Amino acid sequence: MSAIHRRRFECVKLAILTIVLAAFMTGDALLLQELIASVEASDWTRFAIMSVVILAYIPVQAGFYFWRQSYAEHVAYLLLNDMRSDMFHRVGRIPMAQYTRTGSDKYLSNLTVQLDGVKANLIDVAIWGGYLVCQLIFAVITILAINPVLGLCALVLCIPPALVPILMKRPVERARHRLVDATDEMNQTTGDLLRGMADWRLAGRSREIMALFGGRSDDWRRAANKDASVQKGVDTLSDTLSHVLVFGVWIAGGFIIMRGGMTVAQIIAFTSLTGNISVPLFYASGLISQWHAGRETLASIEQLIPQSNDVNAEAVVPLKRVHDHRMIELNNFHPHAGEREADGISFVFDCDKRYMIVGRSGSGKSSLVRPIAGLDDDWSGAIVINGQQYTSHDMVRMRSADIGYLAQSSHLFRASIRDNVRLFDERVSDEEIMSACDRAHIGDWVRDRGLDTIIDDDLQQLSGGEKQRILLARLLVRQCGFCMLDELSTGLDGHTASLVEQTMLSMFHGFVLISHHLDEPMLRAMDAIIVMDHGRIAAVGSYDQVAPVMRRLGLL
Repeated sequence: MSAIHRRRFECVKLAILTIVLAAFMTGDALLLQELIASVEASDWTRFAIMSVVILAYIPVQAGFYFWRQSYAEHVAYLLLNDMRSDMFHRVGRIPMAQYTRTGSDKYLSNLTVQLDGVKANLIDVAIWGGYLVCQLIFAVITILAINPVLGLCALVLCIPPALVPILMKRPVERARHRLVDATDEMNQTTGDLLRGMADWRLAGRSREIMALFGGRSDDWRRAANKDASVQKGVDTLSDTLSHVLVFGVWIAGGFIIMRGGMTVAQIIAFTSLTGNISVPLFYASGLISQWHAGRETLASIEQLIPQSNDVNAEAVVPLKRVHDHRMIELNNFHPHAGEREADGISFVFDCDKRYMIVGRSGSGKSSLVRPIAGLDDDWSGAIVINGQQYTSHDMVRMRSADIGYLAQSSHLFRASIRDNVRLFDERVSDEEIMSACDRAHIGDWVRDRGLDTIIDDDLQQLSGGEKQRILLARLLVRQCGFCMLDELSTGLDGHTASLVEQTMLSMFHGFVLISHHLDEPMLRAMDAIIVMDHGRIAAVGSYDQVAPVMRRLGLL
């Protein structure tokens, strides 16, 4: 794990602290043995010395315990933070088409809840389990030093508790798998029902939805009860065998004492050390179960967010600036892979011209431009940019600072207006930001509120039109040579949509606009209108040239 390698100094320090603390905890039994021996011998001097040593030992041990435990938490959160940062960087290198298909909610869950589960079930378990192993080793060494015969007897009695986690591994894993599956199903159902609340409430289907939710909840409860029952059964068996160990040691020790082979002080110390053996064995089954759950969770995260071996994962094929040749060509392009080669679309976008793509819903308007932005990979053919030909595999792995893409669904971050416009690039000055806002016709609105004003995507502080113009200012700051604007006017009233579209005309020299808002002055301002129908180009030309086809399709 790269996080452990990066934090190897902290991990080594924690290991040393763990070993020292385990030695401290084993020392309790030896101090107790010496104290009892002084009492048995009625040696007041020795008793007084041991009492003082113990009184000094207690705060030292407590302080060291606090230091080690605090440092253990510190290391655990360091590892979690490093893992989360690594995973976030990996997500940032995932091809956009794959990210779009998977959905941000899935990645969010893995970067938050699932990684927190990895900390609890893997990192914390490894740290705590490491301490228990050290405690077990020190205890075994000490009891063998006190009395080898009784020590071997105790080790034999330790075998059954040690076998419990191994023998019960499969039942525990099966129960945990069922619980994980039920939890995933419960979470998916809950999210699905909450997202569709407006639909089922307005349709008067609350009773049916509550029954569906109740069924999923009952399934989860049964799986949780089964998991808890299996785990409690394992814990009960471990606890019973631990009692066998303790009483077995007392019985064997009593026999040895009566034979004159041990003192009472030694058997008391021995019993204390047996506790240091039985506690790790008692926790072993639960910790191993948690460890497997943590490993499985981490494996699922790794599967969703794999470590890329491609050193150029962000931009496999670096693009020249669009200004060099100013041409984007679709060559035998098929919006959906697997279509017949002869039916491909061939079209050249001149980056100095303005295009509008129109068509009925589902006609393939967005499918024509999203692959250029790397947002779709379900296409075949080739895209030629600056004379260089790229396939779908290439396009999803590269980006160009000169090609801008903006959609109605483009996101405003919960951040200041400044950071939303400059996309957190501190090299962009406030003057550049305000210049872009002025050109996007949102400058006065921004001045009234200030660049430090916090906004977000819920549209409680700004209207849909204001959001779109802030997004347009973001494109202006980037100084894109060619822009693709996908359904920016969707959801806006006619007046606001016209303002946004007029802003585009005044801002960008070359762009492709996809819109349902078919305003004649806007249509006539285009250099070319592309009419899409059933995934094919039905007509291309000026407004007067394509108007008959648009009327036939019911667009005018």
